[in-house]
Amino acid sequence: MLRLILGTDAFAAGKNLYFSRYKHSNANTEQFFECFQQVSERSLEMFKEAWLYTTGYPKVTAQSHYDRDRKECTIEFRQECDSGELNFHLPIDLALIDFDGQVMPGSEQVFELTDKRATHVIKNVSEAPAFASMNRDYSFYGTFVQEDATRETLVLQARLDTNAFNRVEAMRRLTDRERVALLVEPEREVDPNWLEVYGEILADKVRPSALKAYAMRIEEQPLDRTYATWYRELVAVREKLMAAVNRTFRHALINIFESLDTYRARRSPKDGIEDRMLKNVLLDLLAIEDSPESHDLILNHYRHATSASDKVAALVALNRSSAAERLGVLEGVYENWHSHLSAYANYLRVVSSGSRDDVFDMMEREKRRPTFDITHPTWSRALFLPMAVNNKMLWTDQGIRWLADTVIHLSPINPYVASRLLNAFQMATKLKPDLRTPVLTSLKRIMGEVPSSISPTIHGQAEAYLG
Repeated sequence: MLRLILGTDAFAAGKNLYFSRYKHSNANTEQFFECFQQVSERSLEMFKEAWLYTTGYPKVTAQSHYDRDRKECTIEFRQECDSGELNFHLPIDLALIDFDGQVMPGSEQVFELTDKRATHVIKNVSEAPAFASMNRDYSFYGTFVQEDATRETLVLQARLDTNAFNRVEAMRRLTDRERVALLVEPEREVDPNWLEVYGEILADKVRPSALKAYAMRIEEQPLDRTYATWYRELVAVREKLMAAVNRTFRHALINIFESLDTYRARRSPKDGIEDRMLKNVLLDLLAIEDSPESHDLILNHYRHATSASDKVAALVALNRSSAAERLGVLEGVYENWHSHLSAYANYLRVVSSGSRDDVFDMMEREKRRPTFDITHPTWSRALFLPMAVNNKMLWTDQGIRWLADTVIHLSPINPYVASRLLNAFQMATKLKPDLRTPVLTSLKRIMGEVPSSISPTIHGQAEAYLG
């Protein structure tokens, strides 16, 4: 952000001055900023005060309008922050993109937002842009929403934006719109138009694997936080979206999955990491179809994998399937991995990420193994914490009861893990009634069975979540 505000040359000069002036010595915050202020001849007091000494982060919204007569594009910005009246000093990197996917001449610039509201006018815009590309490369820390973005402009942005971050962000927002539509109308079918854009990204042979992975990954949590506690419904919608992608593009998914060679010898740990990211996204999409063909693909991937990330991804997919070999393969993994610290932790994470009816029995069996020590911080975190985000299994009567039992059991042993596990209940009062009642009952039970004399942290946390 500082580089965007000062410009590349002034930032480099300030950095060089800082390192030369304080070589072999220490500098405080004021001295650090003094170097950049000296070379740029600009005050950075507002920037420093907001970003270093203020809690929270800015939430920026924008609206754009093109005036054909004036040949101007006007952008209205608004920033809000939970911390109160103090404004943040924000660099917003922006450009106008035409219908050929080119940056319109003279439109690429950085606008500095320092007030609650501000208007920025880009002059000499000869024709209407396809869209305004803003917050390019995630130019400031915070959230950004273009309020006037339509489905059509987001589709254009996902296809044409010259900024890789914004192409991914546009697709994420299109997916979020589809997610919300399915939450509101559960009987609705997945929009063929969304599938069409998704298929274009899948078929794109130019886009790097990592960018395809980020754009194609279907998250469970919504960008629209209104629906953040609709846990059961969010699980169902994610599976519905993934199943629709699988049905529509299964042949292409398999072909691309098999074309990515992530098994070859690597020169370094990062070699091939982007292909592995994409392959794991494709694996999730293929595994949503719980069929013998999918089981064979998962097992083949596990047996040929040469990296830990590929092996763990395959095992997670396997443990969410009905494959006949599932338990036997996992037992073999335990035998091979339990003597190695990080490998054993990965195995425990695979177990607690499962989504079959036996997942809680499997976790209990791991707790009783002679190799498992509940006081060991790594192993305790690995076995218990994945269930806190395993929304398919946690938000059931059995899952809610398991979490309360586990928090009570862990409180005198490992309050840190117990506290992180209990975080899953922090939105208790905002849950839908079918979940709110059992969760509030569980919080009262935790308060009763974990008095402050045993764990003031857990007792106070449960009390706070009760409201």
